[in-house]
Amino acid sequence: MILALALGVNFPAHADWPTDSHVNVALCTAMIVARLIDPASKLATARGLDDETASTSLGQVLDLGEVDERELYATLDWLVGQQARIEKALAR
Repeated sequence: MILALALGVNFPAHADWPTDSHVNVALCTAMIVARLIDPASKLATARGLDDETASTSLGQVLDLGEVDERELYATLDWLVGQQARIEKALAR
C-alpha cells in the first residue's frame, strides 16, 4: 500500500531523475518504502529486498533482482550527488 501511494503520486518522477538512473531510482524508492514498513539496517534491508531472502514483495514489484548492502550504500552515494538537483526540482 505504501509503494502504491508513492507510485500513485508519481513520487519517482518528482525528483526529475536522469534517464540512465533506473536502478538507482528503484533502489531509492525501495529503501524509502522499506524504511516506512520496517526500519532496519542496510544489511537487513538488502536481505528483505533480495529475491532469495525477501521478507516482502517489494523487491519483486520494483524488479530489483539480487540486492546486497553494497548496492544500497552505492545508491546512497549516488543520491548525495543528486541532492542539489533534487532540491531544485522539488522547490519548483
